[in-house]
Amino acid sequence: MDPASPDDPVTRPNLSRLVFLDAHTRALHRDWPAKARAVVGNLRVLTARNPEDACLAALVGELAIHSPEFALLWAEHTVEPCGRDVHDLAHPVVGDLTVTQQTFHVPREPHQSLVTFTTEPGSASSAALTVLRQACGIGKGAGPNP
Repeated sequence: MDPASPDDPVTRPNLSRLVFLDAHTRALHRDWPAKARAVVGNLRVLTARNPEDACLAALVGELAIHSPEFALLWAEHTVEPCGRDVHDLAHPVVGDLTVTQQTFHVPREPHQSLVTFTTEPGSASSAALTVLRQACGIGKGAGPNP
């Protein structure tokens, strides 16, 4: 993946697409079925809030066509926003780590939110993320949990 891709809407990574269509992302999540259910529940919330969003409809269609698991979960009609969740990951470089995902909604911008992933300060997971940042040359001078 191109490191500049988040700046380009056409090539920007999409977590929903990664969870269902990328083998590396699937392998990263120790409890992939729980992550998949959370993604589908959150997509249901987003589509209810944005029924006219053509890009969102296209994403749902793409996932339904290319992922049988997504299609089955989507057919359950579970609507559940993902405000906070804890994920146990099996990273191929640093091993096991636990991250907390927190979603913050922007009050005056109903279609925007900020998603953060953090670890417990001083934990083995925090140290693993520090190793990853150093290996990637990211966040030089940043604290243990930027």
